[in-house]
Amino acid sequence: LNYNGNTRIAELHDNVTLIDNQTTLTTNDLIYNRKSKVANYFLGGKIINKDNQLTSLIGYYFTKQKEFFFKDSVVLINPDYVMTSDSLMYNTLTETAYFQGPTNIIGENKYVYCEDGWYNTKTDVTLLKKNVVIINKEQTIKADTVFYDKLSGFGEAFNNIIITDT
Repeated sequence: LNYNGNTRIAELHDNVTLIDNQTTLTTNDLIYNRKSKVANYFLGGKIINKDNQLTSLIGYYFTKQKEFFFKDSVVLINPDYVMTSDSLMYNTLTETAYFQGPTNIIGENKYVYCEDGWYNTKTDVTLLKKNVVIINKEQTIKADTVFYDKLSGFGEAFNNIIITDT
């Protein structure tokens, strides 16, 4: 650990673990700015929060807002699906993932693609935007935007909708 009292920046190296409530971040190199309350890594990190495990090459943790921003090779593993994305923001309080860029979600008998949107991992409610493709056993849905509430089974698609049903 190297800490500069003037700049209030800490640099931590080798087997770094940051624990914040129910979230644990592990990485080999972490920079934490005490002024801005932002921690970041640039050489890979892993976040574990309840059922979710997320890895990325670059990450920022905004400790005040309890939000992570991940960039480059983002992979979120949940017992029900695996999500890969270019960029992802994750709020540990709401347990909501915000996709920002090409995103693939693969679950049992299901494939989802979009380029923008969000997914609440706690409530199973999602809003997918931009070039949405959803494929399951019986249907393929393409649309500009799709809202889906898994618990109620209610979904809506908006604009440029194509549904193929086997």
